[in-house]
Amino acid sequence: MPIQFACPSCAQPIEVDGIHAGRNALCPYCRREVVVPAESTYAPAQVTARPAGSGQPAGPTWDVPVPRSPHHSPSDSPRSNPYAAWALVVSVAAILCFGILMFSAIRLVLPLAPAPGTAMTDEDSERMQKALAEQAPGSRESSFRRC
Repeated sequence: MPIQFACPSCAQPIEVDGIHAGRNALCPYCRREVVVPAESTYAPAQVTARPAGSGQPAGPTWDVPVPRSPHHSPSDSPRSNPYAAWALVVSVAAILCFGILMFSAIRLVLPLAPAPGTAMTDEDSERMQKALAEQAPGSRESSFRRC
């Protein structure tokens, strides 16, 4: 004979076979370990149809308080992901680093570019390469110099 009872953690109804009485079981809703009682303790509300015009809606009433375990807190929810906050922090940091990198690159190259509407000449190209080599730390020319 099946045993019906409410999970003490999430108050969801659970039904197990009678042979599991007194044993531990996992709640299928909140995945907490619960002890199966010896006999059914869950009594669902009886839903009865009411005649039309009686003034009361048909169906279950929702103002019945749901019993909660004193150890239940919203932070115990299995749906919360402890890595979500870190993922958010790392992604924001990566976006900031990318923005700083792009700002630096634009600030470095923009003064070296030719005026708008003019073609880039060989002289402009050489001037840009020399300026970039001077600004870059550890460039080839500086690493081959001897004191």
